[in-house]
Amino acid sequence: MTREHLVCRALRWVGVGFVALALCAGTQARGQENGPAMGPAYMEALQDAVDSAIGDMAGTDLREEFTIAVLPIENDADARCYELVRISLSRAGFRVFERLDEEWENLLQEIEWGQRRDDIMDAASVQKFGHIQGVSAIMYGRILDVASSERGEISLRVSLHVSQVETGQHLWGDSAVGASELVPEQPFYVTHAKYLFLGVVILLLIVIIVRAIGRATRPR
Repeated sequence: MTREHLVCRALRWVGVGFVALALCAGTQARGQENGPAMGPAYMEALQDAVDSAIGDMAGTDLREEFTIAVLPIENDADARCYELVRISLSRAGFRVFERLDEEWENLLQEIEWGQRRDDIMDAASVQKFGHIQGVSAIMYGRILDVASSERGEISLRVSLHVSQVETGQHLWGDSAVGASELVPEQPFYVTHAKYLFLGVVILLLIVIIVRAIGRATRPR
């Protein structure tokens, strides 16, 4: 076998390898897109849980009596749940405390977050917010039981509570489950179309190169 034939065969295998790499990249990228970490499905489940909890709270008389300050939510790494809670409260007609200044931040740092009775903050910690002008109640909570399915569905639970700052009394609490809708599984050729196209283009280029080499080495 001549050196030219060996080169042509090597180039063919290189082409096949590029196609395989393109398909692997497509599979990996698709897995990353469907991952549960803070993707659209996670946000959908989070919104579902928050709306359900605040909807339950809207049936109470807290809307008329209290101005509520929302504390950071546990297990909410990027504060998305915190923002959703504030927005949902405002939309439901609750008065939401807006003055988040240095005094507020310093107070948050003083709170012993581990001092909980189940999900409920202890009265002494709640009453520390009493000297913040304009705050009559605080809302706090946590994200729990985050789970994902092989199809990319996300389910989770959001626990929210409201306590009065003057007395430390627990006024309301709810634990709501949220879930993303099932996303239909797309055919292989749809999810991998661009990677298949890339692989075919590379393979065609390899074929062209191989044929050019063959013509160049053919005896005249």
